[in-house]
This record gives sequence, C-alpha cells and structure tokens, in this order.
Amino acid sequence: MKPDIRGVIFDLDGLLLDTERILRQVDTETLARYGAILTPDVRQRTLGMTHEAKDRLFVEELRLPVAPEVLGAERAARFAALLPTAGLMPGAARLVTALAASRISLAIATGSTADAARAKLGRHPEIASAIRTIATCDHPRVRRPKPAPDIFLAAADEIGVDPGECLAFEDAPTGVESALAAGMIVIAVPDRDLPLDPIFGRADRVLPSLLAFDPADYGIRPG
Repeated sequence: MKPDIRGVIFDLDGLLLDTERILRQVDTETLARYGAILTPDVRQRTLGMTHEAKDRLFVEELRLPVAPEVLGAERAARFAALLPTAGLMPGAARLVTALAASRISLAIATGSTADAARAKLGRHPEIASAIRTIATCDHPRVRRPKPAPDIFLAAADEIGVDPGECLAFEDAPTGVESALAAGMIVIAVPDRDLPLDPIFGRADRVLPSLLAFDPADYGIRPG
C-alpha cells in the first residue's frame, strides 16, 4: 500500500524544461571543435552531472587537448546564448498547475545553481509561480551532487514533507538514483533518444512523458 502523497519534487533540466536539447547541441558543437564526438553512451553518463563534473569527464575520457575550465567556459557561453529558446517539456505546465491546485507541496531539486535555476525559469512564470521552493547544488544542506540524496532531502525539508511521502520526477539515471536514495517514490520520464538505463527498473513508474501521469493513481485529487 502506497503512503499518502503530500509532496511532489521535480527535476528541472530535461524534465520540466526542454534544456537537454540545447545542452546536446552545445556539447556536440563544442566537442566537435576539438575533433570529438558526443556518443549516446557518453551523453547518458553525463545526465544529471554538474557542469564541472561533465567538463572533467569530457576532457579525460575523450582526451581533449583543453583544460576542463576552458571547455566549461566555452560551453557556458554558448548555453547562455541559447537558453532563451528553451521551452517546457510536454505536459509540464498542465501537471504543475493541476498539482498546485490540489494543494500538494511542490519543489524543484536541480543540480543547477540558484542563479542558473532562476534564469532558466525566468521565461516560464506558470512554473516559477507554482513552485517557489528550489533546492540547488549551492543550497547550504547540499554537500554532494546527484546521485547522492542530498538535493532531494533538502527539497523535502524545505517543504516540510517526509521523503517517504514524496513523489520525485526524474529523467536522468543519476537523478533516479538520488531520489531513490532519499527514500522517495520515483516517477521516471527518460529521454527516449537514449538507451534505457537499468536504474529505471527501480522506479515506481516509467512514463513516455509528463502527459501520461495521472495524479489520481497516487490518490491526488484536484483542489
């Protein structure tokens, strides 16, 4: 028997916001400048990573002739230029609006910094106004990035809900692992362009998009 759900915690990139498409373009173009290719395997392993960790992985595994800091600066500049084009993922606005109306406590748990998260949500007031609690990598209680549970635990603490009474929505393997480690019920919405990681088998549901989620399946009724 599932517990009563009192909180819902969302990942941000690739789950609510269609930023993974932009990141894929940025990474592909930046790596190509150094003669490297962004393979599906490497891309999947970087999902949910901090930008610094991703830069180190790219340089070390692809043997790029550039320092991780330089690569990161190039990627960051290109991403900032394209960020205004990021839209919402299918079903994101509808689901967040419905959950907000049901008076479920909502939060975001993202590996982005607080400034970056606010910038990403700046063009989407329907999300930003409904979800005011955001746990980020620079939150004072977050010492370890995903797949450690710190970010999800911080988000649950901020909304005052026990982790076991939270649904966590994630698209990345590291995020699924993080939410599971936090003791949450996980809804996975994986990138359909990538192989399905075995960790998704531990999620309570694996959905093709947020459009497929029915809050009533978890006892959540409209407000």
